[in-house]
Amino acid sequence: MDEGMPPAHRRFLPRPGPALRAGGRVAAIYALAGALWILFSDRFLARLVVDPGQWIELQTYKGWVFVAVTALLLAWLVTRLVNRLYEKHYQIQRLNRTHRLLSSINGTIVRVRDRDELLRTACELAVRRGGYQFARILLSPAPGEPPVLAGQVLPAGLDAGWSAPPLSVPGRGNESTEAIHLQDLENLGGQPAWRQLADQAGLRSLAALPIPDWAKGVAARGWLELGSGTAKQFDAAELELLREIAADIGLGLETIDKSASLDALAHFDPLTGLPNEALLRDRMQQAVARASHDKRVVGLLLADVPELIRLNDLHGSQVGDRLRKEVADFLGEAIRDGDTVARTGRYSFAVLLADMARSEDMVELAERLLRGPEVCIEGEELPIRLALRGGVALFPTDSAQGEQLSRHAALALHNNTRGPGTCAFYSPDMNQIAQSRLRVAHGLEHAIEREELELHYQMLVDAQNREPRGAEALLRWESARYGKISPAEFIPIAEEGEVIHPIGDWVLQQACRQLRHWMDEGIEHFHVSVNVATPQLQREGFAAHLREIMERNGVLPIASALAIEVTETAFMNDLDRAEQVLTEVRDLGVQVYLDDFGTGFSSLSYLSRLPVDVLKIDRAFIHDLPDDARAGSLVRAIIALAHSLGLKVIAEGVETREQADWLQARGCDLLQGFLYSRPVPAADMEMANVRHRHAFRARRS
Repeated sequence: MDEGMPPAHRRFLPRPGPALRAGGRVAAIYALAGALWILFSDRFLARLVVDPGQWIELQTYKGWVFVAVTALLLAWLVTRLVNRLYEKHYQIQRLNRTHRLLSSINGTIVRVRDRDELLRTACELAVRRGGYQFARILLSPAPGEPPVLAGQVLPAGLDAGWSAPPLSVPGRGNESTEAIHLQDLENLGGQPAWRQLADQAGLRSLAALPIPDWAKGVAARGWLELGSGTAKQFDAAELELLREIAADIGLGLETIDKSASLDALAHFDPLTGLPNEALLRDRMQQAVARASHDKRVVGLLLADVPELIRLNDLHGSQVGDRLRKEVADFLGEAIRDGDTVARTGRYSFAVLLADMARSEDMVELAERLLRGPEVCIEGEELPIRLALRGGVALFPTDSAQGEQLSRHAALALHNNTRGPGTCAFYSPDMNQIAQSRLRVAHGLEHAIEREELELHYQMLVDAQNREPRGAEALLRWESARYGKISPAEFIPIAEEGEVIHPIGDWVLQQACRQLRHWMDEGIEHFHVSVNVATPQLQREGFAAHLREIMERNGVLPIASALAIEVTETAFMNDLDRAEQVLTEVRDLGVQVYLDDFGTGFSSLSYLSRLPVDVLKIDRAFIHDLPDDARAGSLVRAIIALAHSLGLKVIAEGVETREQADWLQARGCDLLQGFLYSRPVPAADMEMANVRHRHAFRARRS
């Protein structure tokens, strides 16, 4: 009959052996008492009474006394048995309630994913299902710190503001991890708050169960405290179940903590604490939906921090991470309540500005946000402003959907060429530009295999005698599908992707092959220069790769006839790295030209450090010569500077004899421009070279 009962209940049911022993003891007591009564009562009466009539009367009284005594004995035995059975029955009921409480709390742990709701519900269930008059949970904010109230249910009639320190008893501090149970509340005499609870609520016993911290391996992260109006409520069996309940509450808290951690990892950036791109998308969809209903404006600002790249490379990732946090804090303080700042990349952020009345409001907000914070860095003399470069798209003018709004803001950022502290707003033309760039990028991926690329060469002549001294290799692309495409259009696109590496290798290969051919044809004192893009130069092992190409094409023995042209942007972010790579190139015997000099920062510090052989003056300074006095002063200064550093000078964009004569008179070394040759295929370059050499010899003779 008791097969389905839990073990904790079954132990309180009577067993055959103990029942027989109890019955035997009762029978033995009754038999002994009866035998002693019969034996000694008759002897006693015989001594007292001699008259037979009186003897018979006393025997009757003795029988009534025997009946009365045995009746009292049986009443005592039955009362004791009934009380024992009632106690066992009550204990089973109490354990049943505790089991139901355990089941209910486990169901709550499975269902609830909010910490406060779990603790509040556990206390309510302890009172409603467990039958306790009082329930409270206290948790430690951190290991070693005292626990604080996390949830409680007080008895009716008790002041809602009641509070008391964690339950403790003399000789045992709150740091103990053993269960505390008090059956005699006189031990609480020194704790008035607990005494008040006991008196006003009629509590007769209290218990405190440690809540373990499974994740940290700490025995107690808090306490579950319970109070009962029954004396001696908490026996060993009930405390065992209550310990299990407290352990399950600890497990539920750990599950919620892990779930919160996973949610944070899934939706927030661990470095800055900002929402990540996934959470930004969700909030953007909500903002667009609300704005559509309320006829409001939503703005999305995507921004990067160009200066962060240089500072991160210069000072290391630890400083870089600190600066990213400062940018995040600046943006977070600058926005309004209800707006969102998110981190979308290593150096990029997004600001979602919801619920704006007018599109024009975005202009002022963007200007304030893009200004960026001013930071101090060890090793930098002055504070540095981390200005942001932004791109903006607006709902509903630029897009009616959140995802498309993000794409349009990205296009605006990509087309912002004005630098930090500025913002570009999306326009429909940007889509056409983006589609065009996409077609170009896709076509470049197959240009080599389709043999659509070709090298043209533009001659360089000696400024003093106009004899040909070399040529610059210039890449041309004629797509079978789109026709001729300007280098100004496709080369920047190539540099943005990985396609620049195979194309750059192809250019070096063809230029080396052509140089070897011209040398074999007997052309002397002639060199070829090749433009090297910044991503090529920054690629690991560039010098070794260049040596391999030169060796494969037989150019290594005549390495001095080969030159690479680099721009200032190739080393602005890492001067030490550029110095190392260019030194390795120079060690091969290859010359280094600094192209477009004067259009960038033109810093004397890097000119003094970098192993450069030639400065090429940009055509923008040559165009207005010799009439523009300002341009003339700049060109003279550049030539003097270069010669003082032992460098040669090439003037690009020479188109008139007046320009050539002026440059010759100022000591320029080499000239390049349409006056002598347009960029032409290699075969035409050979013919032009022969003509110029014949003309040179004719002038000399």
